[in-house]
Amino acid sequence: MTLAVVKQTEADLASWIATEAGFVEGLCRYDDEPLVLEAYQRSFMQNRSRFRWITKGRQIGYSFVFALEALARCHLRDGHTAVFVSYNLEDAKEKILIARQVFDELPLAYQKKLIVDSKTELAFESNSSSKRISRIISVPSKPPRGKKGDVLLEDR
Repeated sequence: MTLAVVKQTEADLASWIATEAGFVEGLCRYDDEPLVLEAYQRSFMQNRSRFRWITKGRQIGYSFVFALEALARCHLRDGHTAVFVSYNLEDAKEKILIARQVFDELPLAYQKKLIVDSKTELAFESNSSSKRISRIISVPSKPPRGKKGDVLLEDR
């Protein structure tokens, strides 16, 4: 096996961390372990289509990726909103719980201020002078009326 070492600059690292997948793999941990995305998870995060549709099996990690992507976008963008529409309340709360656990393990230098911390919503205040709020909202099987931002629909 051939191993190559490529010298990266600080700008390269900053550019990578500024992407959702780079933020997750470079900064995030879950249960005190670094997060490493599967190829299909990384591909999903890197897809910039206005609409993304997946037909998936159960228990393969997409709910986990939805929570990670929402957390990353809330930290990389000011005023971002992600709304999860889940099959039931327990599924809705699970995505928030995942995002909260990963947030707790983020390096403090990269954390935004957590200003709402409930079982169905997380809200973060921007570190910039604008103090704009980014939110992750999770609702069980009802239309997310009055919200704009990323909407992730998931069924069983």
